[in-house]
Amino acid sequence: MDRKVTFGGKFNNNATVDIPSSKSYVHRMSICAALSGGKSSISKVTFSNDIRATLACLETLGCKVEVEDDSITLERGIFSDNLSTFDCGESASTLRFMIPIVLSCTGKGKFTGSPTLMKRPLDTYFKLFDECNISYDYSPGESLTVEGELNKDEYTLDGSVSSQFITGMLIALANLGGVRKIHINGQLSSAPYVDITREVMSMYGVKTEFADNTFTVYSNGGFKPCDTVAQGDFSQSAFFLVAAMLGGRIRLGNLQKKTSQGDAVIVDLISRMGGKISFEGNDIIADKSHLKSLGTIDAEHFPDIVPPFALLCTQCEGDTVITNVERLKIKECDRLAAVKDLLTRLGADVRSDDNNLYISGNRHLTGCRVTSFNDHRIAMTAAVAAIAAEGSVVIEESESVRKSYPHFFDDFVKLGGISVE
Repeated sequence: MDRKVTFGGKFNNNATVDIPSSKSYVHRMSICAALSGGKSSISKVTFSNDIRATLACLETLGCKVEVEDDSITLERGIFSDNLSTFDCGESASTLRFMIPIVLSCTGKGKFTGSPTLMKRPLDTYFKLFDECNISYDYSPGESLTVEGELNKDEYTLDGSVSSQFITGMLIALANLGGVRKIHINGQLSSAPYVDITREVMSMYGVKTEFADNTFTVYSNGGFKPCDTVAQGDFSQSAFFLVAAMLGGRIRLGNLQKKTSQGDAVIVDLISRMGGKISFEGNDIIADKSHLKSLGTIDAEHFPDIVPPFALLCTQCEGDTVITNVERLKIKECDRLAAVKDLLTRLGADVRSDDNNLYISGNRHLTGCRVTSFNDHRIAMTAAVAAIAAEGSVVIEESESVRKSYPHFFDDFVKLGGISVE
């Protein structure tokens, strides 16, 4: 579906948006709750396609899942001995989390999803399967079938590809019980996501430690039931914070100042650039500002906010280099190429090499037709770009926002002065 976004030049004076729940937290809380020994609830949940995929997989596993309004109730069920098929949709978190978790519960499973998802790297697990004599049949773009046991007390994983593999194994080992270790080879990418995993595991009664590049899981009795409230998602707030810097005052609700989310760094980045931004309780107030480049920024631990941040850099004073962006190539699309394509079409001066994005500031943007590459973060970045652009921005495959933020365009027009057709 195409959407044409046009900015009329002025936001409402009291523009307010409640940011949706953090996918990172809800994925993890749902899984830990479903593996616990009693009934747990999670409230203030936004049901994106990715979250629905995780809940569907938990039901396939045999867990009890009930959804009412913005709440989920979950309970451990009876796991089937049959080979079940787990449809992960387009969610890499669901796929990479559920593979070892299913093995820890039933010892076998078949995993499917979109062709794009089923082509994303899984080599980290394949090496582990070989070491544990776990059989697997992988058809790239189609499915993965696994059968076997996680039969060791200690494992070694590559930390440089994705923290999602580490999260999946941490939760799976906790489900198996006892004291178990994961040794990390190389640098741990997107470390804040593992911090979220450990925080959520602690909520549900499982202790973990990290020292000398080794995670230790202490799980005597497994996960315990817990009632929780999902916090807002800073990766989604980034789009509105950038919108505020370009267009005017916005109040964002449902954001905790103290959080493990690595993407919360967007607040610090904008503030250091000279942005007018402040917390009021669990709200953030941001307003249009004259920004100056920070020079070189390392995106190793916050790759998901690179698209909106790169857009912002085209409008600030001075040039910017965003480093450690190589992993953007293996997201929902080649996100590095997609960001470059989007900004270049709009008139920005953007270059890239294997691991860096070079952005010239103070660029005049002109509305045009752009493709989202069926990537939710590219679609939302394109919508925000319409605020800075002269003329309308037409976004192809705009429905991709359903993956993480199904009501994004509804919230976007709340800012005022914006039409979406």
